[in-house]
Amino acid sequence: MHRVISSGLVMLFLVHSTGLAAAEKSADVKSPGEKSLGVRIIEDLEETCRKEEDDVITERICFERHLMGNRYALLPHHPNYVMPLTQNASPNKSTWELQGYEGDPNQEEVVYQISFKFPLWVPIDPNNADLRTRPFSVFIGYTQRAFWQLYNKPNSAPFRETNHEPELLFYYFPDLKFNQWAMPVITLGINHQSNGRSEPSSRSWNRVYLDIIVAHDKFALSLRPWYRIPESRAEDDNRDILDYMGYGDLKMAYRFSDNWQSSILVRNNLEIQDENRGAVQLDVAWASNFLNHKLSLYGQVFHGYGESLIDYNHVNTRVGIGFLVSNWL
Repeated sequence: MHRVISSGLVMLFLVHSTGLAAAEKSADVKSPGEKSLGVRIIEDLEETCRKEEDDVITERICFERHLMGNRYALLPHHPNYVMPLTQNASPNKSTWELQGYEGDPNQEEVVYQISFKFPLWVPIDPNNADLRTRPFSVFIGYTQRAFWQLYNKPNSAPFRETNHEPELLFYYFPDLKFNQWAMPVITLGINHQSNGRSEPSSRSWNRVYLDIIVAHDKFALSLRPWYRIPESRAEDDNRDILDYMGYGDLKMAYRFSDNWQSSILVRNNLEIQDENRGAVQLDVAWASNFLNHKLSLYGQVFHGYGESLIDYNHVNTRVGIGFLVSNWL
């Protein structure tokens, strides 16, 4: 059942990401080699936002605001990707055995992430129908990240771990400028993350975070401190999670060209005298001309704690390659 649900969500995302282009394509008679109407509309919109805006974040905000008026649109939230091949240098054998599997987990597994958001509330101005001028908006978001032991045939290729992350997002667009730097958006998020399992494998926590983003030209920086919402001792599955996940994260991203972009994510518990723990993740994406225009080649390197909830207190190193559907920038 777990595999069916996860596969269904993958199909839902793929249908959404291709549905508009497919509909436009069917309605647009074109000669061989000519781009469909849907593709041309998206490309023209991207070009318009790049000309109108000064940095990569306001470009994305511009693009999203153009699409917000479409009631059928699910906007990308965090990056959406699938890595058919990843190598985990140190799989967590203790939690694998806890779930009743035989033998050891494979070092090779498939990792994918689906992340989208939908506008829940946008202020209405009867004198101005342009959604791009609204300083506030409220969204609901959902992110799923799965670790699939596809190549583990003795255990029938199980999903080793799936993390679900629904959240409520309050966006404020201050449009502040500091010399050549901009603060285009501040986000207040109420976040729940869980692996959906029962004891003793259950892991979950609730957070409130403030995501402050500054940008300059092709560079963007996100500082996201969070506060964990306390739980009763009887209901807390992971009382020491802040010792490993820390109190926030820092992300930096840079678009080298229209085809190349990269980002780095850093977490740390800021324990200088005690046990210092954290994580770092490097992402690289290349939009190749020989791939579908929606896809980029994607590489990811992770080292540290908290790659998944079941492994929040386990340090591991993973290298993966695959395909990116949507990125942060």
